[in-house]
Amino acid sequence: MPDKKLARRLKRSYDAVAARRLHQGIPSFNPKRKLWRPEDDRILGTRPDGQIAVLLRRTVLSIINRRRKLGIRAKPARYFEPWMLAEDRLLGTRPDPELARSLGRSLESIRKRRVKLGVHALPFNRPWTPNELHLLGTMPDQDLARQLGRTCVAVRTRRHQLGLPPSNPIWKPWTEAELALLGQFTDAIVSARTGRSAGSVKFKRLQLGIPSCKSTPLP
Repeated sequence: MPDKKLARRLKRSYDAVAARRLHQGIPSFNPKRKLWRPEDDRILGTRPDGQIAVLLRRTVLSIINRRRKLGIRAKPARYFEPWMLAEDRLLGTRPDPELARSLGRSLESIRKRRVKLGVHALPFNRPWTPNELHLLGTMPDQDLARQLGRTCVAVRTRRHQLGLPPSNPIWKPWTEAELALLGQFTDAIVSARTGRSAGSVKFKRLQLGIPSCKSTPLP
């Protein structure tokens, strides 16, 4: 369960619970993290990684990492691989070359399937509409890219050109109060108190030239 909820149940401080968890090397609880099921694992390697990613609604990188962890070989893309309905729905939502890489299919296979279903190709460098420009910065670039059928790089580049800040629920600017903690406590304690990763805390401390704090006894 989340550190704050556990702290209330154990009648301990949030810092104490988070610091003890980090000391034990236990990752934080993430309710949005999608756990792997046995039936998911059984699909790995039966189709190209891109197709399995669409089927399981996961990223291709997630599929690759899980497959490698289990020692399962990747299945190469084949021209005659049966098409799934979920794949058909992606046709025309992204440029053919990008979709071919994502699904693990050949470019020719993508084009022929799209033409067969009467789906128009999504052109490269298509002009931005006023509605699309209005959405820039209102949600994470990756989410908007999927919604608009554009690459994440294209969305990020256009947003930068317009001088719009990112909308990222994970990233947040450092506050003066958080910066004041650097070097006063160990990176693990600062990480627990600010809700940032230990790597982020260490990077910021080194960036500001602040020496590390000696280990603080855990409560």
